[in-house]
Amino acid sequence: MKTIKFRGKKIDNSEWVYGDLIHNPEYQHLQIGCCLNYPGDGRTEPPTTSYVTLNVISETVGQFTGLQDKNGVDIYSDDVFQKGKDLYLVEYDLLCGFYWRLIYDSWTEKNVFNSKKRSWLSTADSKMYEAIGNIYDNPELLTKN
Repeated sequence: MKTIKFRGKKIDNSEWVYGDLIHNPEYQHLQIGCCLNYPGDGRTEPPTTSYVTLNVISETVGQFTGLQDKNGVDIYSDDVFQKGKDLYLVEYDLLCGFYWRLIYDSWTEKNVFNSKKRSWLSTADSKMYEAIGNIYDNPELLTKN
């Protein structure tokens, strides 16, 4: 079964949360719904699971691609990956789906982000790359020279 999940940064403390994306017209912000597991005390309180909704910064919401990098880290849209000295951004397009976009080209030793060089995102590719951040926690990666 395909895993569909999202992540976003909480409005109150910018902490990443993961779960289901919720569009609620009563709130001006998007929400992520997630399950919180409570282990109980081991004696009188049994383990429980609670479903909560958390307000997130809309611009930070990213969808899970269904893929993992070479270290088994889940890949989301807006993640930045590295292979050798080359840097890539994971983006999503309604027509194309998920794809890589080249940020820094080590062959030319230039930032080529504005050239919009891109390629399909595949399972084989993802296993050769390492996630090194995302554009929200590491915006400097987009301007590497």
